[in-house]
Amino acid sequence: AITVASQPGLGTTFALYFPAVEGERQAETAPSRPAQTLRGQGQNLLYVDDEPSIVAVAKRLLERLGYHVTGFSRPADAVAALRAHPGAFDLVLTDYNMAGISGIDVAREVRKLRPSLRVMLLSGFITDELAVEAASAGVRHLLHKPFDAADLGEAVHHLLHSDE
Repeated sequence: AITVASQPGLGTTFALYFPAVEGERQAETAPSRPAQTLRGQGQNLLYVDDEPSIVAVAKRLLERLGYHVTGFSRPADAVAALRAHPGAFDLVLTDYNMAGISGIDVAREVRKLRPSLRVMLLSGFITDELAVEAASAGVRHLLHKPFDAADLGEAVHHLLHSDE
């Protein structure tokens, strides 16, 4: 239950009441993670997100995992780089929700330029509809934001080494 007491000029007090738990509290177990995140071997990744700070963090994280990363905060620039050097990249990672062009649009451009190049779509809101649209655009994997280094490393490693 929650109670609220408020008086003009004196402030507001919220009281939160939670049910008592009988017995001993069990320790929460963290989800099992691999002892060490899978590492890259210098593969070239193209990372696209319209937030420069996210590009910088993802670039640093992926480089620490052993990948070479070319990052863009303007999707049109990323597509231009791919158009100029279609064989330069081993994997494309793109945010879904960007100003002007979506990650689905980026995936469609990748598919036109180099159909065999794998694309991972990153989004904070993945729906069944988005999954269907992404698959039809050639996206091979959806990764839910926020993610941690292990999630990203595993997804990238899987895409680079799977036969799918």
